Formats: sequence, structure tokens, C-alpha cells
Amino acid sequence: MVSLPSQKNILMLRAAITKMANSSTRRNKAEIQYAEKLKLERKFRQRVSKTLNDLSKDIAAAYAEAGETFNAELYYPEFERILFEHYVYVADRFGSSLTDDLTVDEAAIGAVAIIAATRGTSSAAVVEAFKRDKDAGIIRFIKQTVPVRAAEITRTNIKAANSAVAAAQAGMAGANQLAVGKAAGRSFKASNIYRASTIAATETQTAAEGTKLVEAELFGEAISESPISNAVVKKEWQTMGDDLVRPEHAAANGQVQLVDDPYVVGGEEMMTSGDDSLGASAGNVINCRCASITFVE
Repeated sequence: MVSLPSQKNILMLRAAITKMANSSTRRNKAEIQYAEKLKLERKFRQRVSKTLNDLSKDIAAAYAEAGETFNAELYYPEFERILFEHYVYVADRFGSSLTDDLTVDEAAIGAVAIIAATRGTSSAAVVEAFKRDKDAGIIRFIKQTVPVRAAEITRTNIKAANSAVAAAQAGMAGANQLAVGKAAGRSFKASNIYRASTIAATETQTAAEGTKLVEAELFGEAISESPISNAVVKKEWQTMGDDLVRPEHAAANGQVQLVDDPYVVGGEEMMTSGDDSLGASAGNVINCRCASITFVE
């Protein structure tokens, strides 16, 4: 005689299937988002490459004319400008990752309805107010983040410029300033393709994932207004699932946290992929392709 599964086992199986389906959906979202990041990254890489090439010319000219190392810090305003424009561009495409769910996802719709009841207003009014708060929060994030990132890039530029001049001087002892300057410019430019790619990838990731985190945290705050709501905002770490994923990130794949709690990746805490605000090392951040997919539950 075949024994039938108990009602409890059926419910557990349904829950497991639902969890797998939801995780699969979030993986699809991560892949779609990565494809969009690549488009934005390619466009930004061209701007970064041009700026670095301009810097290499100034390094060559400064030494040729005066025998001095060009002050790469003078390029800080330009990097700050192109970073700010890029972050705004990226935020425009990733700043509604969770907002789009507020009118289609069952759990999100329920959360909005409870917020509306608490405020004594309509769900539509809640969504519109959230959009305004979210946009303001994203601008704050961009204004806080960009100067820091521009400063980090500038520090690397200064070190690279000094190294390029020192290498040219050592390799061309006795040569005239023009020759040494040209060599220094070539030395700096030699790494521009790699650096432009790394900067474009890292900053696109930081802008996209940071924007999504701001949006999710703000909606979590809105939910917490209601004493009768049991909804929460969560996030799930998703990798690209290929051989290029670093082992620490592969181990974190599928990790779910409350939106205000950090992921633990390779023993380091990260609020989202590409985040170093809690002290994550460069090896956990640079060229990361992972995504943090937020959802209401």
C-alpha cells in the first residue's frame, strides 16, 4: 500500500518549490541587470580611457618642458565630473528595481496597502511619495560617494605618474628631457586600457548596486512605519554562475539577508555586491559582477 504524504509534508514541499522558483526568478533578474551594466560600462570605459590618455600627454609634456612630474591631482575635478554624470546615468536605469514591484508583486502590493492604511491615504499616493523620497535618497548617495571614488582614482593616478617618470629616468639616464618625458607618457599610457576597464566595471557596479540598496532601505523604513505590518525587505546575493566567479562569491550565492544586514562574503561584511563601506578588501570588490536582488516578503 502506497502511503500518502502528510499535509505538513505537502506544505513543506510547496514552500521549497516556491523558494526555488523565487530564487530562479532572482537569478534571471541578476542576469538581466548584468547585461545592462555591461552596456553602461562599455560607454563609460571610453570616457575614462580618453581622460587617462589626456593625463598621459600632460605627464609627457610637463617633463619635456620643465623636467617635472605632472601633478595628477589636477585631474581630480575631471574624474569627479565624469563619475557624477555616470552615476546619475546608471541610477536612472537601476533606481526603480524595487519600485517597479510595488504595483505587480503580491507581497509588495500588500505592504503598500498597509502603509496607506497607516497613513490614511491611498496606495497610489504611497507609491508616489516613495518615488520622491527614493530619488532624493539616491542623489544623496551619489553626492556622498562620487568625491570619495574620485579621490581614490586620483591617488592611484598620482602614484602611477610618479612611477612612470621614475622608470623613464632610470631607463634613459643621460637622455634629454623631451625623450624622458615621452618615455614617461608612454609608460603611464601602457596601463590605461586595463585601468579604464577596471574603473568602468567597478564604478558601474558601485553605482548600480548602491542605488538599488538605497531604494530598498528606504522602502524598508516606510514599511516599519506601520505597527501592523509583518512585511520585510530582503536581499539575495546572486552570482553569474560561471567559471569566472571567484570562490568566495560562489559560496555566497543564494545568501539571503534583511536589507539592513550585511552579507558575509569570504569572511568580510558587505551591504551589497561591490560595497567596501564596511571594510571589504579590493579582492572582494574590484571587477565584481554579482548582484544583490531585493524583494518584499
